[in-house]
Amino acid sequence: MSATALDPRAFQKLIAGKTIVLTEHAQDQLLFRQMSETALKADLKEVPAAICEQMCETGNERKFEVYYPQRGDHYHTYIVVSNGQVRIVSVWRSNRIRQEDISRGKRILKR
Repeated sequence: MSATALDPRAFQKLIAGKTIVLTEHAQDQLLFRQMSETALKADLKEVPAAICEQMCETGNERKFEVYYPQRGDHYHTYIVVSNGQVRIVSVWRSNRIRQEDISRGKRILKR
């Protein structure tokens, strides 16, 4: 599946005011990667550095890979599915090179 770039402010408007739900996998990944749910929720209130919309298995949902800048050259990366709520499917850290490639449209993400 390929991904397409999306305006980060459009994404921010799309998720504004919606309930945030973490899947069991996302909760496990927060613990494994020593990331906090508080930081995740704070990130989601900010405008992301880059975002790619991905193909979604169901027609009533939209799926995104979203990058929020952190200290240094690192980013928190989330897989977010939006319908009536914001569902966090996975979380991890990524490096600047990967984020810049995506924001410039140089890389097509495959899942």
